[in-house]
Amino acid sequence: MESLSAEEENYVRMSLLLTGISPCAVRTYFDYEFAPTNLEASLKREYNTLFDLKRQHIINQSQLDLLFPRFPGLTKSFHVGKAVNMVMRITLFKDALKTSGNLVLPLLLSVVISDVPLSKNFDVTLMTTLLRHLTPMNPPTCGFDRLPSAIETTPAADLARIKHYRNNIAHLNDGKLIFLSSTLHGMI
Repeated sequence: MESLSAEEENYVRMSLLLTGISPCAVRTYFDYEFAPTNLEASLKREYNTLFDLKRQHIINQSQLDLLFPRFPGLTKSFHVGKAVNMVMRITLFKDALKTSGNLVLPLLLSVVISDVPLSKNFDVTLMTTLLRHLTPMNPPTCGFDRLPSAIETTPAADLARIKHYRNNIAHLNDGKLIFLSSTLHGMI
């Protein structure tokens, strides 16, 4: 088996950082700004602002549905692949898994839609958008849409960095990442 080149190793490290570490960091900061026990009330207070963000196409209907669940306690089941001889429903409210019928290794994803918004259901993009628009966060010197300088260490600059590198990784076709900055290389 051939070993990875330095550029491929950089890509793998950055991908792991952006998919494993940064969502946890953003969620921790989000939960600090929007206490989980008060999240629903905070969002309801900002309903008009959030609806304006939807009207401006900054957030979409799926994201708005996560912020304001419509069907409390509903369990949705999504079947993937061929027909199944049984239906399994997994809920957060029961420890046991109840099944009926013959087991035919079904590919089934069951999601419980909570009756209250939970940050664990939000992706990095949604949390970042809410932080930018609902908190008194000062943008980085160059704005949220450009890579901040290494000397800017504010939470806003960190969110802008995460956004920049996520977009950068998402648009790479060859799975290689060349670092032009030794500061960035030291981060991973």
